[in-house]
Amino acid sequence: MRSLIVIIFLTYSGLAHCEIVKLDYIVKEKETLPRIFKKFLKKDRRIKSTDIGVRQTIKYNEHIENWGALQEDTVITLYFEESDLNQNSALAYTDSVSAKVYSLKRDLALDQLVFKPLFGRIIFGFYYKISLDSFEETNRFGTIDFFSSSPFGIGIEATYYQGEKNSFLGNFVSETSPLRYSIDMNMYQVLRVENVDAAFDYTINLSAAKYHLLNNFSLILGTEFSQLNTVGSVLKTTVKSEIREHKVLLWETGTEYDFQIRQYDIIFQFLFAKSLSNSYTFSDTGSTGEADGMRLKFVTELNYINRLFGKIELDRFTHTDKTSIDQFDSTILRVLFKAGLRF
Repeated sequence: MRSLIVIIFLTYSGLAHCEIVKLDYIVKEKETLPRIFKKFLKKDRRIKSTDIGVRQTIKYNEHIENWGALQEDTVITLYFEESDLNQNSALAYTDSVSAKVYSLKRDLALDQLVFKPLFGRIIFGFYYKISLDSFEETNRFGTIDFFSSSPFGIGIEATYYQGEKNSFLGNFVSETSPLRYSIDMNMYQVLRVENVDAAFDYTINLSAAKYHLLNNFSLILGTEFSQLNTVGSVLKTTVKSEIREHKVLLWETGTEYDFQIRQYDIIFQFLFAKSLSNSYTFSDTGSTGEADGMRLKFVTELNYINRLFGKIELDRFTHTDKTSIDQFDSTILRVLFKAGLRF
């Protein structure tokens, strides 16, 4: 894609003008600015530090700290007076590296904008969430189907970014929801139980990501501890339910793909998690047990100027009883909507 951009700069006299052409360039090992300029100048032109193109290049590439020691794979924007530029060389170079320039400039934008906010390389975020759950369980009494919702939940997150290409991201997330279930159950007959009190749902997640390990793909590894609530035994002849409180420790792994459209970052994640421990307690009787757990999660995230963000998460969580107290197999399908602010 040809991306030469022509800008008109007026001289101080206001009577004349020179046309300036911009060219994105990827620095190679041990290159200097004069050597780079010579690649794109006409044969009869010589580079001088007083040239308007050189001055504009140094002025507008604010991310360059030392022009005497340019780092390999750094993207700089070169400015040329049009009369000095070899157009064929410039267009041929632009066509050959446009995809790589985009990728490297995006990494630079992340390093400059996203991960250097108010607290160095640590980003903090706060968000509001809504969750909708569909639950199905088969236990010794039969089958339970119910729907639950949490219209209010809050979360905080902190992310540390190492700040270099292919670097690690460290992420901490904690969130909670004061759940009051609205339940539709089906076992032998249709039952309805509204506003069942339950303990808070909460989640603490620690993860690390190898950022852009392969092009725009990142590798994620992490662990998560959560408390979540499901409905336990329901007697055949009464409208009685017990809340089963699960405490689950998971390890998770997955991948992330991200890309940018104008001022928007779009992120897709796919994560698999397996329980290291999954204990449960019945809220009424206090009886306890152990279960196996497995989760699949798909996340879509949209960031605007890397400050405002929204997420949609789709979870599928399965539990299987290991202690034969309730002899249950359950599946939770959960949809979460999150919106928040990072700084």
